[in-house]
Amino acid sequence: MPDSTSIAEELDAMHHRAMDHYRQTNLGAYRQLFAPDLKYRQMNGTEIDRDQLARDVRAQFSRVTSADSSYTRESLSIESERATEQVVEVASTTIRVFVFFRRTWQVRRTGRYTWVKGADGWKIHRVAVLNEHITARSGPLSASRS
Repeated sequence: MPDSTSIAEELDAMHHRAMDHYRQTNLGAYRQLFAPDLKYRQMNGTEIDRDQLARDVRAQFSRVTSADSSYTRESLSIESERATEQVVEVASTTIRVFVFFRRTWQVRRTGRYTWVKGADGWKIHRVAVLNEHITARSGPLSASRS
């Protein structure tokens, strides 16, 4: 079995891939990072599956003008072909509102992610959002183009 350092590096590569797909608003590639039987527990306790997550993300991507994300891993535990990490993610998303306005959200989220490794690599199998803080601001769209 690989050591925890190499697994952490593999998961880092998957996080970077997810961030790239998110920045590029590439829903198809982003969706492939999640296991078909994904269970995603939101902060409010609602649990959604991969299809619902894809619908939610598609709605976001349809109006996104810019997106960015970063993360810090707080812990990692490994058991066979399964890895569970606690991660703090900071994401910023700006969307169009009507024609000339934008709205930017910054989300700081702590989550527990369980990954499973299969023949096609690591996939996110379970997500539990443990803490989430969202801030928003609005303004003219032209202000975001400088």
